[in-house]
Amino acid sequence: MLKIGEFIYPWGSGHYSRMMRLNEVLGDYIKEEFEVHFSSKDHVYEKLLKKFPDEKEKIHEILMPTPIDGKFGPSVTMSLMNLLVINDGDMGSNILAKNRNIPSLFITNQFRPKLYSSRSYLYPSLIFVAKQIQKASKILVADSPPPYTMCEYNLNFIKEAEDKVTYVGHFTNSKKINKTESSDLEKLIEDNEFGYWMRTGNKSTNDGTGQRYEEVFCKDEMKT
Repeated sequence: MLKIGEFIYPWGSGHYSRMMRLNEVLGDYIKEEFEVHFSSKDHVYEKLLKKFPDEKEKIHEILMPTPIDGKFGPSVTMSLMNLLVINDGDMGSNILAKNRNIPSLFITNQFRPKLYSSRSYLYPSLIFVAKQIQKASKILVADSPPPYTMCEYNLNFIKEAEDKVTYVGHFTNSKKINKTESSDLEKLIEDNEFGYWMRTGNKSTNDGTGQRYEEVFCKDEMKT
């Protein structure tokens, strides 16, 4: 049986949602029987436990970014059992896969993004990150190929990396959601004007926003 290690970076929820979408379609491309082991931490680890309650033995809580010093990172013995490593945002596991001769896929929508001149001091770190991403066997870009790329300013692939790049499209879920009942919030704002309110720092705007806020939230429906 093929063993696949998936490493999900825990900053935000984008890495998790992309990996779950990929995980749904893996069986369409891998015809052999396989099992997936997930590694992450914090809220992503908790989400994985909730999503796969019967597969807790395949969900591992580790430090992130994945340490590469051999002491606090993934078990060397267990890692060598992986026949494929898929990383979303985690460079440490990408480096380990390269060092241990394990094929790896790196999912991203950034590679040496363009900077304003006022942010040029970040350039060395972008070069470093790009070098680590480049260690993957394949780089999967979660976007449409040019000229329809949405995050084109975030993608500046160097010649050495171009052969590894594959545009795989947006990791969106096309499932239709059939709603049978409106939520309490939807019922509350039904047939009412509803907008996006924010404080901008302008006094007249803030006063108007504050007044409308008070008018709505003093209603009895909002207190229950």
